[in-house]
Amino acid sequence: TLRGRILPIGGLKEKILAAKRATIHNLIIPKRNEKDLEELPKHLLKDVDFVFAETMEDVFQAALHVPGTKFGKLRPIKSKPSKPKPSKSSRSQSSIANRKKRVAATPVPRTKASKTLARPLSSQ
Repeated sequence: TLRGRILPIGGLKEKILAAKRATIHNLIIPKRNEKDLEELPKHLLKDVDFVFAETMEDVFQAALHVPGTKFGKLRPIKSKPSKPKPSKSSRSQSSIANRKKRVAATPVPRTKASKTLARPLSSQ
């Protein structure tokens, strides 16, 4: 959620099967889905470790292997102010004219399709 709570998920059995096929042995699942594991066959739960998460902080700790760290203590990184790009009005007129000349001087490759379209239609 927007407040960092972890909500229950559906299709837990299928997700565990997919993780086993991908040889993933550590799974982070919502705490509210803990009771759903009792309904699953034991062979499916074999060789899989579960971490039950209630908040995003629990997910970060498990995923990043950070024991007991509170993520609220981290300081945000200040970004450097970017240089403003020059506007069109500040460009010199000569640079715009030079660009137009370069574009006009560039030859356009003719393909077989464009040659056939360029022929006049014959009247029959």
